[in-house]
Amino acid sequence: MTVKGKRSAALRKMDSQEASSYGMGGWVDETFPADVVRVALESVAGRVDLPTFNAFFGRRLGRFRSVSESQQEKPSVADESSLVDEAMEYIQQLRLRLANLPPDTSAHIRDVCWSRRQESFRDFRSRLDADLLETWALLLLTERKLEPFKDKAGRKSAFQRDWFLHDVAHHLERQGIGKVAAAGVAAGVLRAIGVDAPDDPAEARKLVRGVENTMG
Repeated sequence: MTVKGKRSAALRKMDSQEASSYGMGGWVDETFPADVVRVALESVAGRVDLPTFNAFFGRRLGRFRSVSESQQEKPSVADESSLVDEAMEYIQQLRLRLANLPPDTSAHIRDVCWSRRQESFRDFRSRLDADLLETWALLLLTERKLEPFKDKAGRKSAFQRDWFLHDVAHHLERQGIGKVAAAGVAAGVLRAIGVDAPDDPAEARKLVRGVENTMG
């Protein structure tokens, strides 16, 4: 007998490339033009050990690039909510299909489950169904937490730039350079590699102080 019934709408398939795009990792670019950075540090030459600074700066620049690129590629909150909806629909489909297997499949999977696990398929499916239902509930509660942020923009803020500026300025401060001067030189170093930063040392110091305040 042929079993006929209404097919559910096809669920979108996520490939491995898309899945991996939601995580961070991979190669980090720590390279920079050392000559232009050296020129940007000329006003504090003799007070900063260049090899030590370059090693620190390369690591910090790599982190800045990694986080900035991740933020640029990050889906919007609305898109994330859609992905959560898809996952919830997959869970419901899996629960429905496991509870309504075709007759021959249902008979054989009982034998397979007992042979492989020494457990009835009904008990196995009951436990799995409870876990799937709990996962569905967790995703639903998570989606509700995302809801207030759906319409908010500003993902690509200057916050990461300010942290970068802060860390470079503090590195220079530890060499005995004053706070305003260190912030101004740090801003010049960032500009030298193409990162937007204030020309005015006082304005750069204001951004550094803003990050300090967030740290308490």
